[in-house]
Amino acid sequence: MYNRSAHINKIRATLQFVSKIASCTFVLVAFLLSTPGAVNGQALLMGPSMSLEDASSQFANPALMSFQRSRVALGAKAYHLGIGGTSGAPLRQGYALGSTPFFLSDQFGVGAHVQYFDSPIFQRTAIGASVSARVLRFLSVGVRVEALNVSYNQNEFVGFDPADPVFANGFGKTVLTTSVGAFAQPLPHVRLSAGFRNLNRPNLSLGDDTFRQDIESFIGIGYGMGPAMALVEFVDTFNGLETRFGVEAVATSGSFVRLSSNTAFELGRLEGQLHVGGPISVHYGYELPFGNLGPSSNGSHTFSVVFDFGRTPDLPEPINIPSYLYSNSIPEVTPQLAPKVYISSSTDYVRFYEQQIVRKVNQDVPYEALQRLSREDLGMLDSTFVQAREEVAPEIIDEISGEVALQGSYSSLYEASIRELGRSLAADSARDLTITGPGSQLLKAAGMRNTLVNANEASKEQIKITIPRNSDPRAAETPAAFVPREDLVLYEPDHTLLYLNSAALMQNIQSWELQIVQLDDAVVKTFGGRDVLPNSLSWDWRADDGQLIAPGVYRYSLLWIDQLGNTHQSNERKLYVQKMLRKITIEVTRDIEAIRREADAVEIRIQQ
Repeated sequence: MYNRSAHINKIRATLQFVSKIASCTFVLVAFLLSTPGAVNGQALLMGPSMSLEDASSQFANPALMSFQRSRVALGAKAYHLGIGGTSGAPLRQGYALGSTPFFLSDQFGVGAHVQYFDSPIFQRTAIGASVSARVLRFLSVGVRVEALNVSYNQNEFVGFDPADPVFANGFGKTVLTTSVGAFAQPLPHVRLSAGFRNLNRPNLSLGDDTFRQDIESFIGIGYGMGPAMALVEFVDTFNGLETRFGVEAVATSGSFVRLSSNTAFELGRLEGQLHVGGPISVHYGYELPFGNLGPSSNGSHTFSVVFDFGRTPDLPEPINIPSYLYSNSIPEVTPQLAPKVYISSSTDYVRFYEQQIVRKVNQDVPYEALQRLSREDLGMLDSTFVQAREEVAPEIIDEISGEVALQGSYSSLYEASIRELGRSLAADSARDLTITGPGSQLLKAAGMRNTLVNANEASKEQIKITIPRNSDPRAAETPAAFVPREDLVLYEPDHTLLYLNSAALMQNIQSWELQIVQLDDAVVKTFGGRDVLPNSLSWDWRADDGQLIAPGVYRYSLLWIDQLGNTHQSNERKLYVQKMLRKITIEVTRDIEAIRREADAVEIRIQQ
């Protein structure tokens, strides 16, 4: 017989029990929020710091990214409270992650992720990016930066006072937090991990006071025995040192099963990942607390989908070929060699050196002084003149006494220039001075050097005295005839050989043409001929108009027409021309301040 009253009492008792569990959970969460480090009380999803197959392990140690596959992973966590498991709040926690270990030069990896945790009291969201690098074959390091947002639901607070200083700056806050990690696999069956989280200790206080999150450190050790591996991890949090251990079995396909807990057996976890096929794997984890909440909780469930890029495809199933197929005859194929030409060059990279001389003659220099200047004094880029420049003897240091003084009557401008030059040498020990004069003027040169050394504390090693062997100064032309600018252009190397290698014999062709074009398809240089294709072509970097080509990137390929009128094309190559410009400015002036300006060399020439 149906007892309606007893059934109603049973439902009422169940609801009361669920209400008590919810109240206890509310009190526990509120206690965690009011305790230092409370935000860590509800940690985001995070795998072991040394697991190579678990995508969520990158949240524990960013250095793992260099050893894991390129992947995209999505995961969610559902909680179930109460005896019936129907009063929970599913999908209140989840993550999305993307990473690749081969972003740059197969050594540097990058990744990005989003994590969230949602509860009736507060929400926590982390958006971040990670960078990892392979330092050695078995060692990697990683850095993660996250924007962490924590916000509270004011509707869940009973007796809330708007003037509460705790919420003076609002109900949410976003801070930056950083983590660093290292991972090593020195042997195939040994794994090591270490690192720090919350390295910058972000301030989590909502009010005007300061509450900084503690730095969390971790060390992990894994030792494998065949397909199984024992994992031990030591994590130092604000609650003290916590030890976590587990056993993991991994298949070659990437599937694994892991059983783990902490040494206090407060929380047990059973999880596994199955490679479905192709790049897809699914992950499931079941977590059950053994502590005070154990009798009244069914734990939590984690579901993830992992998409691995670049995974080696599965081997196809073997095909049993019927025996009658072996009797089929394969038609005989006659090979035909198509004419081919492969082009290359003796160099693909050209350096373009250009020197420019700009002369500046100030109005304060009289014409008589200009007449005493040689063309060498004014700077020449003509290579024929450079070869005829006067040569100098080795430096003379010890043959002239240091007691020789500068004799004679000189103008105040001359003496002021000597003093300014000496101060410039004393202020810059890296600056050198050369005094050049004929043999009859050695005493004058030595006196000038002693004056610079004794009066201005310049170093004797900075001043060199030389004697010209061929003194033939050339008188400068009138100022009106000065060339304002001269250029010297050099290409290195000065030419290249374009090789035309034929893969099949081509003795008879109608015509051929090799064009060198710019990136915009403008033709720069054209080579052509008939009947016979040469083995190589010499090119001096000049265009069809006789001008040297400008810096940039060029393409070239060969077209030819055979005796049947068919057109063929070779491979395409590129040439790179880089320009290096050096500008030399020569200023002729009577201004003493010019001595202080930067110059390639400072030289004083003493005439007969």
